[in-house]
Amino acid sequence: MRDISAAFAAVILALAALPPAARALIAGGSVSIESASTNSGGGAMIAGGIIELQGIIGQWQIPTGSTDSLVGGIMDLRLGFFNPPRFSLQDPLAYTLTSSDGGLAMSLPVGVVGRPTFDVVLRRDPASAPLAVDPAKISRANAKMRANNGPLAWARPNDVWELQFLDETGFFGGALATSGEIRLAYQDADGDGVVDGTNPPLRVKTMNLWMLDENMELWVKVPNSSIDPAARTVAAPLSHLSVYALIGGADTAVADVYAFPVPFRPHGPNAGTGAGQTGTEAAGITFTNLPSEGVIEIYTVDGRRVKRLDIPANLAPAKMTWDAKAASGVYVWRVVSGGNSKTGRLMVIR
Repeated sequence: MRDISAAFAAVILALAALPPAARALIAGGSVSIESASTNSGGGAMIAGGIIELQGIIGQWQIPTGSTDSLVGGIMDLRLGFFNPPRFSLQDPLAYTLTSSDGGLAMSLPVGVVGRPTFDVVLRRDPASAPLAVDPAKISRANAKMRANNGPLAWARPNDVWELQFLDETGFFGGALATSGEIRLAYQDADGDGVVDGTNPPLRVKTMNLWMLDENMELWVKVPNSSIDPAARTVAAPLSHLSVYALIGGADTAVADVYAFPVPFRPHGPNAGTGAGQTGTEAAGITFTNLPSEGVIEIYTVDGRRVKRLDIPANLAPAKMTWDAKAASGVYVWRVVSGGNSKTGRLMVIR
């Protein structure tokens, strides 16, 4: 382990030649700087505590109202002399690291690896530019995912990150002594619930965080993923540094499907398409909150099928209509997607 005191003594000698304003940048603590570029905003940025900067252009921000200069601080990662960026952290401190483009954020608690100092290295799209993982394993995991879960289910390059620990000797085991959190961002600028640029549309609600199982060469879903629509991120516990990806798939959920209007009475006294009205011949009966694949079937109460509607793969928004060209009576509808199904009743009055 580097002797911090000796390293700091060397820095003190180097600082003697700097003007007073430059010396103030790192006043207030022991700092070892290795060919780093620092922001010229002033001493408060990295004052207090022990930090080792390795060729990164960045700054520490002190939480508002905090008297602890570094504990729980936020570092905005920017590409510097090391490519990919390398961040030297200390086990006694907690960190939140955020990529410069906001695509990734990770929180590391105190005691995350059980060693005094360590580096965290991040790489986006490791299939093209890997750190320690064989990119062929990512490719084979994608192929397995698509074969089992359909054409929507694969890790797109912009949604894949490799996270690794590094010390003086190289990469080391990625298991965390205490769990942190990882967040990956998705693109949905118009807030329509569909990931931008996907065709067929990939619905945000199907997105989960997945981790690469390098031995089996497949993606494994990270338990307890949660979507934050306001922040447009998906978060999950972080217990291992590896390759992580945002992966969605076909939306086969049917629990929220419903039909309206019921009853359908297009020539009644309350006919119309407004709220609480009983419909029109032109509008028919609408099925909404549909899955991204599957079928809708309409049956008479004695089991005779009168209509089948295939749900198109590019359906957005998630609704479609039946023209309801049927005699007055009670009908049963059934929507089927994947292994899920739901039924309901319709009433047509003419």
